[in-house]
Amino acid sequence: MAGLLDAPRKVEELAARIYWVLKSDSRGGFLLAAVALILAGRQLHYLITTGEAAAALRRLGLSVSKRKIAVRVANHGKSLGVWRIPPLSEYVSSVIRSMGRSRDVEKRMKESFPERRFWSVLERIRMRALRLSRNEGLRRLSPGKSPLVTAAAVVYIAALTLGMRNPSQALIARAVGVNESVLRRRVSELLSLGVGMD
Repeated sequence: MAGLLDAPRKVEELAARIYWVLKSDSRGGFLLAAVALILAGRQLHYLITTGEAAAALRRLGLSVSKRKIAVRVANHGKSLGVWRIPPLSEYVSSVIRSMGRSRDVEKRMKESFPERRFWSVLERIRMRALRLSRNEGLRRLSPGKSPLVTAAAVVYIAALTLGMRNPSQALIARAVGVNESVLRRRVSELLSLGVGMD
């Protein structure tokens, strides 16, 4: 399961320990392994989204909704005392990782910046997005909004502030697995709050 999610070794090891603790209380299986990986990632500041976990479970032939995974993560996390809501900066790093795995993004970025390395361009975008994610306007927007969509919008705005026309909103939306129109609305909300105007 950890291999499908590209989790680092430390996350994998902690997830194995969490899995065995959780298995003593409930049935084991791939869903429980996904929950353990998400909890371990949150503890070690390596965000694994419920969408990524659901996609990995689908590749294994299991159809589990993101909501079901989120409920299990909340329940098991609270019972273990390891519940922690990830900050927006971890979602930004997750968006950048997703973009790095997308062949479409890589192809488009290499066309736009043939003289630069793909990962160095993504790193510049990530650093700017992390700076933007500390904006005061985001705190007013955040309650009730998907942090993954907000992070994707911040990454897009960061690319714009660096003078880049690529990656487009459509590319980011496909890479991250969010709806393009939702991303477009979030970008306009953030711009109206002054994010990226500094």
